[in-house]
Parts: sequence; C-alpha cells; structure tokens
Amino acid sequence: MHSQDLSKPASIYRYIYSYIYSCINRQVTHSVHWLFYLCVLTLTSACSTLPAPAVNTSDKDLYCRGLFSEIIHTADKFSVTDSQTHRIPGFPYLHVNRLLVNLKLETQDELQVESWLDQAQALALQTYTIEYANLPQAEQQRLRNKIKPGAPSFINALTTCAQHLRAQDKLNPIQRNLAISKARVPDDYQTWQRLLGLYAITALPVVVGINNWHNESTEKFNQDYRKTPSQGQLIRYLPKDKQPLTRTQVAALINQYSNNPFAIPMFPRETLTSVFATYAPVFEIDTMSNSDRIGSPQWPRDNPTIDYPVVDISTITVFMHLSYAFLDDSVLPQLNYILWFPSRPCDSWLDILCGQLDGIMWRVTLDHEGSPIHYDSA
Repeated sequence: MHSQDLSKPASIYRYIYSYIYSCINRQVTHSVHWLFYLCVLTLTSACSTLPAPAVNTSDKDLYCRGLFSEIIHTADKFSVTDSQTHRIPGFPYLHVNRLLVNLKLETQDELQVESWLDQAQALALQTYTIEYANLPQAEQQRLRNKIKPGAPSFINALTTCAQHLRAQDKLNPIQRNLAISKARVPDDYQTWQRLLGLYAITALPVVVGINNWHNESTEKFNQDYRKTPSQGQLIRYLPKDKQPLTRTQVAALINQYSNNPFAIPMFPRETLTSVFATYAPVFEIDTMSNSDRIGSPQWPRDNPTIDYPVVDISTITVFMHLSYAFLDDSVLPQLNYILWFPSRPCDSWLDILCGQLDGIMWRVTLDHEGSPIHYDSA
C-alpha cells in the first residue's frame, strides 16, 4: 500500500509533462503553451505543500498485522467470531465490551489509560483464543504455518505481536487516544433490518408470547415447590466439592482484588472458583425427557451436515461466568451460573420459543461486603 501511495504524485507529473509535450508537438498556440505551463506550476506547488505519507512500518509491524488479519478473516469466514467483544478499528490487538466502553476514563491519567489498555488487550487475546479453538483443524494448521520459527503456538505469536504493536503505539500518545476514542460496542439491532423484517408487526406476537411465559414462570415461582406435583422425575444437581467462604472472606477478596485504577474486582482464577462455589445454587429439574437434562454444548465436528451446536448430556456441566454491574460509581461483581439443554419442546405449533438448544442463567450480584443484593434469571 505504501509503495502505491508514494508513486501517485510521480505518475501525475509524468502525465502532465507528457500532455504538454504532445501539445507542443501539435504546435499549439503560444498563449495555450503559457496556460499549460501555468497549470504545471500550480499543480506542482499544490502537491509540494501536501505532507508526505508517514512510512514507519517495520517488517515486524507488517508481520504482526498480517497475523491478526488472518485470524480475523478466518474467524469471519467460518462464522466462529465471538460476539461478546468488539474489535477497535485499526487496533486489532484491542477488544472492548460494554464494561470497558462505559468506564469513566480520564485520558490524562496514565494509570487509568494503561489499566484500560491492559484489559482491552487481554480481552482481545481471550477472544482470539476462543475463535482459534473453534476453527477446523485444517485452518488451525494453516494459521500455524503463518508464524515465524520459534513461536510455540499461533496464540503465543499473537500475544507477542500484541505486545509489540502496543509498545509502538505507546510511543505516540495521539495513537493511544485514537484507540480509546474508537472504542464502541455497536447496537445489536439494525433499523433497516427491523423495517425490512416488518418488526412492528412480528414483534406483537413475540411480546405476547414472552409476557405469557413470564406470567407462568412468576406463578410457578410463587408456589411452594414441595406442594407442586412433578410431571416427570425430579433430579437435583448439587455443586461438586463445594467449600464455601464466609461473607467476611469474600468481602476481603473483593477489596483486595479491586486495587486498580477503576476499582474493578478482578479475581484470579483460583480465587474466582472459590467465590463461585460460595454462592452456587442447587438446581432441581422436573425431567420428562432428555430435553430436560443438563449437558455441555459442542460443535458436532463428526457430522458436517449439522451446522449448529448440540448439547452432550453425558457431560453434566454448569458454566460460570463473571460479569459486572454499575451501581452509582461502583463496579460490582456478578456471578453467572449457566445451564444448557438439548432443546425446548414445542407446546403447540404457535410456540415461538421452542427449538434446538435451551438454557437458563442464574445471576447473583454482590456488594462490596460480599452480600447478594440482587438475584435474576434469564
């Protein structure tokens, strides 16, 4: 790209000079000659005032940006792009989510900026690791063939490149501020698609169906489950090796790991596992068929005719995910417990909520004292 851009002024000059020469050979009048010479001087003067393109791109820059381009395009091609994070245009080593874009960031505060970039870089590498793992093995091998000798893995090479590109951008404060200003989480809804899809018409039965489901669920939650007759077999799922902490211990951990410029509770993996175990719920499920059994979602790589994830009920798994909530100026931890089921059977042909895959999320929001202040489910 740089060589093509640099060659454009020269090609313009060659075109102007050749045009003037042809005019002279055709014996254009003296006044027209002067007009052309004046145009040449004007264009030359105008071009000379344009700033020269900055060409500071090293071979390592090109190599690193090439690796990021490869994983981005490959993930898009095979539809394994992680939708929970979003790339920053022009800065492939940085990703953001709603937490990062909603933090009150002071660009003059060097500690805040570095902390924000640390999280954006970690989020990007986490995303690329997930996307890479979901690619077909042949594509993983193709990407590994792109890395230089000495790198133990493709993700390791990306990590090294992320550090290199960030170090380069750190030398230019304008670049860093540009990355922060470009950080966006786009709306999941697109107006033109909603209009073409007749959203206003189709939304009505959807809203009615969801409201009915909410009313039924609320009625069931208000009942004494011990007096509610089961329609199948009641199966109770208990946390494995649960070793709960006291709330005082949890409060101390929240305080300890909130020692960062944004006061975000950022627990290490082992600590987070203990916190999740402390508030883990007991799930009791009225099981009428395999659709009501908990499992682990996976891509059916051995069956290429299926283009959607399936749930393996032979592996009982409760997934845990840490998120955050804003309360006034505080960032509070949210513990998400997620169950996956193979399908949701249809109650009738009008049931728009049924189909392949079903799930439940139970979320616990903690305050800084380690006390649950809000429970919700989806």
